[in-house]
Amino acid sequence: MTRPLSSLANTGPGKPRLVDSSGAEARLGELIGSGGEGQVFHIEGAPGVAAKLYHKPPVEEHAAKLKVMTKVSADDLGAISAWPRGLLFDPSTKQLRGVMMPLVAEARELHELYGTTGRERHFPHAQWGHLILAARNIAAAFDTLHRRGVIVGDVNQGNLLVDREMQVRFIDCDSFQLRGGGRVFRCPVGTPHFTPPELQAVRLSEISRTNDHDNFGLAILIFHLMFVGRHPFAGRFLGEGDLTIERAIAERRFAFSRNTDQTQVEPPPATLRLEDLPPKIGEMFEQAFRQQDDGPPRPAPSAWVAELEKLLRQRKQCQLEEAHAYYGGSLGCPWCRIEDAGGPTFFLNIDIRDGSTEARLAALDKRIDKIDAINFPSLPPRALRIPTLPLMRERDDRPKPTLPDRLAQGLVGAGVLSVAGAFYWPVLAAGAVASAGIGGALLLAKPSSARRQELDDYDARLRERLLALADRSEAVERFYLAQRKDYDGYAAVVSTGLQRYEADTESLQTIMGQLRQEQKDDFLRDFLIRDYRRRIKGLEPAMVSLLESYGVESALEIDKHLLAGIPLIDEELQLQMLAWRQKMEEKFEYKPEPGLNEREMQANRQEATRRFKISQARKVLDGAKRLRAMAHEAKHRIDKQVDGFKHQANDWREMARERQEFQAARTPLERKINASPLIVAAAAAAGPLIGLIGLWMLG
Repeated sequence: MTRPLSSLANTGPGKPRLVDSSGAEARLGELIGSGGEGQVFHIEGAPGVAAKLYHKPPVEEHAAKLKVMTKVSADDLGAISAWPRGLLFDPSTKQLRGVMMPLVAEARELHELYGTTGRERHFPHAQWGHLILAARNIAAAFDTLHRRGVIVGDVNQGNLLVDREMQVRFIDCDSFQLRGGGRVFRCPVGTPHFTPPELQAVRLSEISRTNDHDNFGLAILIFHLMFVGRHPFAGRFLGEGDLTIERAIAERRFAFSRNTDQTQVEPPPATLRLEDLPPKIGEMFEQAFRQQDDGPPRPAPSAWVAELEKLLRQRKQCQLEEAHAYYGGSLGCPWCRIEDAGGPTFFLNIDIRDGSTEARLAALDKRIDKIDAINFPSLPPRALRIPTLPLMRERDDRPKPTLPDRLAQGLVGAGVLSVAGAFYWPVLAAGAVASAGIGGALLLAKPSSARRQELDDYDARLRERLLALADRSEAVERFYLAQRKDYDGYAAVVSTGLQRYEADTESLQTIMGQLRQEQKDDFLRDFLIRDYRRRIKGLEPAMVSLLESYGVESALEIDKHLLAGIPLIDEELQLQMLAWRQKMEEKFEYKPEPGLNEREMQANRQEATRRFKISQARKVLDGAKRLRAMAHEAKHRIDKQVDGFKHQANDWREMARERQEFQAARTPLERKINASPLIVAAAAAAGPLIGLIGLWMLG
């Protein structure tokens, strides 16, 4: 039983003296943590209770809110949050200085569970089922708050802690929205990539939040857990310009939606799909993220609890990899599909990770044997062929004669008359006059000139578009060669690693060098981008979630091949990230593993060789995945480029077809004579000229 606070001794040196509402002293113990608002301490003699001491005394609004919170404190709220259960005052000024609350021990921030690197470090035994259980418990916690009339408001992964049993606790509860004493104590802040679309451009301090607003953030938390760190609004935008997460939310562009034609966003590669989940859960995500202002409310926490509990009962284990658990209604294991396509290994086999080096090497060897050939996509030579003008088909029905047709016929008749004038000069004169008059009419008549102008317009536009097509074809070929160069360069690195792995023996120096590299990789993996964001110039908070959605979580993954093509990560930001990684690398100090220093390695060479091979096997497997990812991404990009060329070529063919149909609608005679002013003039002069030559020759 906990001693009454009145029995506690005076506070220690350096810590302020505090009392509770009854005047009993509260002695501050060891510091637990510090944040922007204040510090959290143990309370000596009161296990399970912590004290939050604010840096500055709360303002009247905040103080009134804290008093209301302590009045509604209850066991159900204390079970799911660090809910204030008492107030702490300065005994001399009677000023409110802090609150007492349940102590949340041995728990980590939520992102360390769904992030692959954090999970491997802090939750090594957690598999997908554990993440679903945590999601279920979060939904239940929201349900408890909402039933008590409490709204979180600023939903984000930072105000939730989770322990190894997947139990969750809210922290920083004094920012929540609640009612009391005839007032509404609002939540004045929000995290943009957890804020619903209807609140994206709103001053949050002036808004009373609703359960439905909370339900949007809840759905994102559940999505983060189910999709192991992916953000539902981070994807590949098919439209023009860049698409930030905030803009995607505001425009309801759910990246994983089945309605891609409407959202114009595709999910990033190497992820789960909605089809990998029960249909009902997919519908709930669609409803949560694409709900219109006049549509039905978003799924409530109780609905999520019911469906997630059902999913926990429906999950099954992969036959090939026991670390893979997935929805039993799926056609196959999605985690195997992701790995086979070159994606990351989200869940590790515990037996392999914890077993001997010999067992681990044997398991890795089997996986290497299963690596299929990885081929870079080809560019079919006919894919970029420049189109040619189609053949013109004469129409079966004869066009009705028009003025240009009659003038063309008259010009031919006048020419024949002029030729006949070779035998009699008056006939030649009449033919010449007729040719000049009819030719002039054909040149000047509006219907005739309109036809020539329309043909000229068609030909000019076709020439212009044909030149653009040729430029587009060359650009696609250059793009393909650049993609192929990057792929071949990395393939050479992977091939070298495979050769080293398959070698029977390695020199001592080579083994030590490889162990050094493996340790350096582990060192870089510990520097999470999320924790060091402020040290990378230009890296905004929303970009961290975007990077995590593409599998870039730590300094180790900062690689030009992985960064290339990620939306919003331009070349300047890539250079900043690479420079930060370089600074982290400079801090690395090699520490030989126990039993593997230079003196002892000679006596333990077999074990050292196995360790070396394991490190190489990891690199080969990871390299194969990256190669698959590069080939897959290159195919997507190349296909998109080729599709753009084909679309442009089809536009040209359509215009060429219209041109030929226009020509086919004209009579052959008029089409040939009235092709251009020069041909009309030549036709008008040809008959008289021939007649004149004949008259001269006949004397």
